Amino acid sequence: MRSSTFVRLLSSEPDGPVRSNTNVGDDHSALVITRMREWHAEGDADVLQLSVDGGEPVDVVTDFVGNGAIGLHVHDDVATPGETTLAPLPYFSEQPFQSGIDVYLPASPDADGTITATNLPRGDTSRPQTLNVPNWPSSGHTVSLVFTDWPVDGAA
Repeated sequence: MRSSTFVRLLSSEPDGPVRSNTNVGDDHSALVITRMREWHAEGDADVLQLSVDGGEPVDVVTDFVGNGAIGLHVHDDVATPGETTLAPLPYFSEQPFQSGIDVYLPASPDADGTITATNLPRGDTSRPQTLNVPNWPSSGHTVSLVFTDWPVDGAA
């Protein structure tokens, strides 16, 4: 997308509130998905689907995400381990420009599976953006996915 070798990596402190409020474990993955355009669940709604190894996709843009969030924290919650409830995650949904969604994304120790994230941007759902990442366990990895805020031909 750009012709620069400059990379800027941002990270939370190891003992900071983002990491301490992310449920981690060996059996599930954790994602942070961003786009510099708010996710909306109403009107001309956005669609953001997640699946593991080609399984049934789950749309994670729910009603409460329509709070102007540009950053979505997606992981298995403590209250319902191993289940996808699409419930708001504590802490994240209370932060400005962020939201959190309970989605169980099974992980494997050797990350031999694939998590697929597909964004159908509002205004042009004919040009989906798809990102694929290994299903790393959240006990050792947090995966950041960044989508463009406009439809892009050939985005993968």
